[in-house]
Amino acid sequence: MSKSELEILFANLCDEAEFPPYEREYRFHATRKWRLDFAWPDQKIGVELNGGQWIKGGHNTGGGTQRDAEKNNSAQFLGWRVFTLVNNQLLRDVDYRNQFFADLKAALNPTSLLIVPEKPTLTVGKFTFAGQGLDISATPSFEEFDVFGQLLTFFDRTLDWSIGDFWNAAHKRFRDEALQLFSENGMKLKTVQNKGSVCKKFPASRRRETLHFSHHAAVAGLETPDQERLLDNATERGWTVPQLRLAVRKWKQDKLDGELFDDPRAVLGYNVEKLSAALTDLWGIVHNYPGMELTLSEMQNGIDGLALFHDAVQELETAA
Repeated sequence: MSKSELEILFANLCDEAEFPPYEREYRFHATRKWRLDFAWPDQKIGVELNGGQWIKGGHNTGGGTQRDAEKNNSAQFLGWRVFTLVNNQLLRDVDYRNQFFADLKAALNPTSLLIVPEKPTLTVGKFTFAGQGLDISATPSFEEFDVFGQLLTFFDRTLDWSIGDFWNAAHKRFRDEALQLFSENGMKLKTVQNKGSVCKKFPASRRRETLHFSHHAAVAGLETPDQERLLDNATERGWTVPQLRLAVRKWKQDKLDGELFDDPRAVLGYNVEKLSAALTDLWGIVHNYPGMELTLSEMQNGIDGLALFHDAVQELETAA
């Protein structure tokens, strides 16, 4: 069977299997004239057909084999997955042909990503994520360790954001059905929802690349200007997440105490309110329990109230 006849047969089989639309003779390289017999550019999957493996032709010579290897290697470096079928596999080996089309359809169909094995794995080069650890095959070079280390760093910085964004998108589209996406795979729903909440408060444009997701989560409960100010400090001073959490607690306490108010009259008003409450408590103790000796704590409350009164007077003079 000629190459063109083989391509017609393959195209008909793709159509019968209801594959996504494909392109014929697709040029995948920006400068070289290499083309793939069949290509699905969105998924970066290509198929090459070889109709003359038993005869001496251009692809079976030493030069042809070298050219094919160069072409396929370049496609791989560009992120393509290229599969090769010869005429016997397509015409006579029915079992292999059926399995090949089933695997190809699964690779092309995005919904296949939702069907994972009981214990899914992810392989990147010589490294495989499996279960509770990492399996390393053969002996990776230093450069391979370096590249994979960069990938792990990328995962560490983006995984929490990805989970939160995923939850927000799934919940927006499927509402309560989205709960099944996490209840069935072992992830704690509350944790996922918390990540989604942080993602909502920090759209992509406000996420600091130099800070971890946990830095953003530490300030998520603050107003936007306060978030930005504390994240600026974390960036400039190289704060760890625990250091930032301490700063957030102090920030909240300082703001509660009025030390961050720009208007001194606001500080005065707040302190007078505290003073009034303290003196009211003191008066209640004295009035309701005449002759009863005050406890040390009650006496301290009264002293604090008088000190606040003194401070309030001084602040009033300053504000005036």
